[in-house]
Amino acid sequence: MRRALLFAIAVAVCGVAFAGSSLPPVSFAPHVDYNVGATAGSLVAGNFNHDDKQDLAVANYDDDTISVLLGDGSGRFPTINTIGPFTNVLAPSAIAAGLVNNDEVPDLVVTGEFNGKIGVLLGNGNGTFQEPLTVDVGVMPDGIVLDFFNNDKNLDFANTNYGDNPGTVTVFLGKGDGTFESAPGHCHLDNGVQCTTDGNCTGGSGDKCDKFIEVDGGPIGIASGKLNNDDFVDLAVAGYDTGTVFVLFGHGDGTFDTPTVLEVGLEPSSIVVKDLNRDGHDDIAVADDMSDSCGDAAGCVYVLLNDGTGNFGQPTHFAVGEAPEGIVAADFNGDKLIDLATADSFGSGDLLGSVSVLAGDGSGNFPVPAVAFETDLCPYGIVAVDLDGDESPGIATANEITNANNVSSASVLINQSGQTPGPTPTPTMTGAVPTTTPGCIGDCNTNGTVTIDELVLAVSIAVGSADPMACKSLDRDHSDKVEADELLAAIDNALNGCSQ
Repeated sequence: MRRALLFAIAVAVCGVAFAGSSLPPVSFAPHVDYNVGATAGSLVAGNFNHDDKQDLAVANYDDDTISVLLGDGSGRFPTINTIGPFTNVLAPSAIAAGLVNNDEVPDLVVTGEFNGKIGVLLGNGNGTFQEPLTVDVGVMPDGIVLDFFNNDKNLDFANTNYGDNPGTVTVFLGKGDGTFESAPGHCHLDNGVQCTTDGNCTGGSGDKCDKFIEVDGGPIGIASGKLNNDDFVDLAVAGYDTGTVFVLFGHGDGTFDTPTVLEVGLEPSSIVVKDLNRDGHDDIAVADDMSDSCGDAAGCVYVLLNDGTGNFGQPTHFAVGEAPEGIVAADFNGDKLIDLATADSFGSGDLLGSVSVLAGDGSGNFPVPAVAFETDLCPYGIVAVDLDGDESPGIATANEITNANNVSSASVLINQSGQTPGPTPTPTMTGAVPTTTPGCIGDCNTNGTVTIDELVLAVSIAVGSADPMACKSLDRDHSDKVEADELLAAIDNALNGCSQ
């Protein structure tokens, strides 16, 4: 009878194990840190010195500077330029890069949180930038995105204004020379006048209306994409104060519909738009730094799948590290399916700073528990980009903690997925250094036998409903998950006695 039960469990276990193992593992080299300015909050990648190698630009909140890290193509950044300090863009917080003056040299656009301005820094093509041109926006601009909102081939920008009451989004249209004009739309609410259909403010001077779109929920993160079926660029905004996502459908002329409100967690802070389930329609993922839906000592990622018409299903949630502040989407494990990664400002497990990677299965689901990799303390911003020319996206984070010398850091993690691991162990979710596990595989209580209860626990660990630490002897390769060969070895030990 016992043998029959074990055989039945073996069949079930093998089905689970081989299904789960279809997602390739993800691996990163240990982080390498670079000194930047004070309180690094956001970063962006680009080819800033025109050498076809990826560089990084980091916005430093407390010293009003931008640090530009010039890459050598191997994942290293031997040259760091400091741009600033600025006197007209105070407390730079969010940063974006693009060709705003159409000269094939990447430029930077950054929010000045303290003085309500957007700074536009035109690139010189050698890793340096011109003095910021400024655009007045709302109070405490926090997030920013560059995209083509009026289809004229000139980059435009949209930003969130967290300090406006109620919160707002502003949209400015690029002229193609590095300058911007307000999109037609609504007058600033403080003006006490309305915008007419011809773009003039009633009782005003006849100038174009400032495009302040009311987003009443503490807007922070912002992303763009095509979220319905009209081929115009739309916006998605994380409402930090109300636990909501706001979707703004674009008209193709720089104007947008009244926001559609979607409920998610408690404090969504950052947002990404990407096709997560391979149906040709952009979906939404948000990082929530205070949600209680994913358990103690864990943050949440909420996923909203789009049916292609702008309607979204109920959010699903997935646990990551504590207080995730940034989120990106890319194929990290090389299976051509989109994965997600978060910057966990309070770390994960024993790690004081981390990024968590959720491997996607191509259906909008992320069935394998997140794997965390160590960074420097308090990562906030995150970017995914091929840093070493191997066509696999690495990760870089901007880390807020400032040391006694008024210096923060940027952490760089090179993607090693699919490669033979090097001699240095890759940080795992617990941050533990691999050690030899005593006993036989599957013998959770190290008493010399593998029981039915222990095999049931093995199944639970394989499907992600139990902690791998509950049976350390199962994880012989120290991958923080149970692979098919490990389950088969445990079954063999249960049937024939401990031998491996």
